[in-house]
Amino acid sequence: MFFFEDPLTRTYDAIVVGSGATGGWAAKQLAEAGLEVALLEAGRDISPREFTEHKPVFQLKYRDMSGAGEWRKRRPVQVQCYACTEYNYDWFVDDVDNPYSTPEGKPFTWQRMRIVGGRSLCWGRQSYRLSDLDFKAASLDGYGKNWPISYKDLAPFYDRVEDYVGISGAAEGNDALPDGHFLPPMKMTCGETHFREAVARQFGRTVTIGRTAILTETHNGRSACHYCGTCERGCISFSYFSSPFTTVKDALKTGKCTLLTNAIAAQIEMDPATNLARGVTFVDGATKQTKSVRGKAVILCAQSM
Repeated sequence: MFFFEDPLTRTYDAIVVGSGATGGWAAKQLAEAGLEVALLEAGRDISPREFTEHKPVFQLKYRDMSGAGEWRKRRPVQVQCYACTEYNYDWFVDDVDNPYSTPEGKPFTWQRMRIVGGRSLCWGRQSYRLSDLDFKAASLDGYGKNWPISYKDLAPFYDRVEDYVGISGAAEGNDALPDGHFLPPMKMTCGETHFREAVARQFGRTVTIGRTAILTETHNGRSACHYCGTCERGCISFSYFSSPFTTVKDALKTGKCTLLTNAIAAQIEMDPATNLARGVTFVDGATKQTKSVRGKAVILCAQSM
């Protein structure tokens, strides 16, 4: 006979709220360091079986036509993002059921995804290092304040992330855009190459291919991109970086991380005696019941609570 422990009866070393780009990293680092981690995600789990990057438009009920379909009417904010389409709309929140407000005169378009991995499933993937032109800008132009760190302080961490993620790009030796640990760059077209050469010749400026979290060769068990061009619908070869199939996967592999899906964080529980976090109250998205998970620390990596 097998007995399964209720994950809500345990006290975790850390609770990470949100499984997207940041939350996945936090869970991975903590779990690989030996800590017991609870990873809370407001949405459901995801499977590569639902990716639609190769699905033809004629298989869609509404042919992804603008204005067509009840799904679009219920997502008036989400459809303002190019990535929310008939192919993958159920990854995004229903704006009717999940409204939000903004201050008068300060509108804000808030794209929200409720699924393991969050917006790491449809981000733009452009990945650049800041330079000391950014960190020490105040010393150069007199505005604002310098960061308390410099590029050399952050460079080792850039290295670690790039080595894990796989960033394709071209080394240019340009201090304004520091080089990194790159996979081979994507090739420029003839027109782009001509433009690059003309700009260098006439203006002394550098035109470079985008530095992007898309693999151009097999890397860390993931396959090279085959350039189908519809990344926002998922990637069956995992060629672009998304947390469910990289950081979250590695966190779960340690056996130290417990993923709690449909867990909509509502409140951080505080210990009045120490003023330290001791857990998170959340709403179960499936049952609508209020539940709690206990932990010694809470790390917020979500879009909201």
